[in-house]
Amino acid sequence: MGNPLGLENSVVAGVLSGRRTLEEVEMLQVAIPIEPGNSGGPLLDASGHIAGVVAAKLSRSATESRTGAVPENINFAIAGEIAKLFLTRNGIAFSSAGPSTPLSGAEIGRKAQSITFLIECLG
Repeated sequence: MGNPLGLENSVVAGVLSGRRTLEEVEMLQVAIPIEPGNSGGPLLDASGHIAGVVAAKLSRSATESRTGAVPENINFAIAGEIAKLFLTRNGIAFSSAGPSTPLSGAEIGRKAQSITFLIECLG
């Protein structure tokens, strides 16, 4: 769920490719399109629960200059466990839920609308 380029919130489907440790932080590698404005947005599972926080995309230019290959949809989200640790350490209340019934994309979008807000920094 995100607000790319200042457009209306959007939900896209993707695939969890694996778990990676980058700079000592456990990340989820995901094959989903990430655009400017998606960072900080929730990565949702099939039940609409937050599984992580969108954080970064693999640099096309750096990878292409180093390997000659052009990466596509190699992106990363902070694992949900790390996000929970951050919230706990900062005294921010949250609730957890186990697996539940998968939802349609439209249902996930509606659920996500109620928990996702655009935050802009001015100046």
